[in-house]
Amino acid sequence: SMKRLTTDLTPKQMRVLDFITQWVQNQGYPPTFQELAQGLQLTEKNARDYVLILERKGYLRRQPNVARGLTLLKSPPTEALLELPLVGRVMAGKPVEIFEHQETIQIPQWLLRGGTHFVMEVRGDSMIEDGIREGDLVIVQQQVVPSNGETVVAVVQGEATIKRFFRRGAMVELRPANAHMGPLHVEAQDVEIKGVVAGLIRKYH
Repeated sequence: SMKRLTTDLTPKQMRVLDFITQWVQNQGYPPTFQELAQGLQLTEKNARDYVLILERKGYLRRQPNVARGLTLLKSPPTEALLELPLVGRVMAGKPVEIFEHQETIQIPQWLLRGGTHFVMEVRGDSMIEDGIREGDLVIVQQQVVPSNGETVVAVVQGEATIKRFFRRGAMVELRPANAHMGPLHVEAQDVEIKGVVAGLIRKYH
């Protein structure tokens, strides 16, 4: 069954917090805004804005006018973080293109199964009744043959979609978890399964 983690951070905020956490672990002291900006290819103003958000959400404490005045208050369980590719957004409703991933994201290891994984941001609400909502991140286990009823990222006609998978002889049914939407019936040879959804990171505000 799917493992779930709730976070109040966006993927970008998570990356900033991860960067600071890793820096403190490696260097023994926190980064400056300049080092943060350089390390994450942000402007210094952006880096400062992220720190203010993380401070407001209770992850950091900032001592004003101190060069390395950041203190981590709470952070992900860093001893068990894995860096995974964050690939283009996937529509839960209409399929979308899979983009080449440009970013990575650190994911707690307990959310993963064996093998290789990638992370995708959900768009649309075709899986809403399974608790997979717009803006959530799904953790997708690659190179596995899905069992009937499992939630998969499937590519149909070059576009990716999240649906429940059912094999029916030479056909595949891709079923949404939304009473207002109908299933997709396709020939098995026309479906590429990118992986099975193994975990979910829920973003709440």
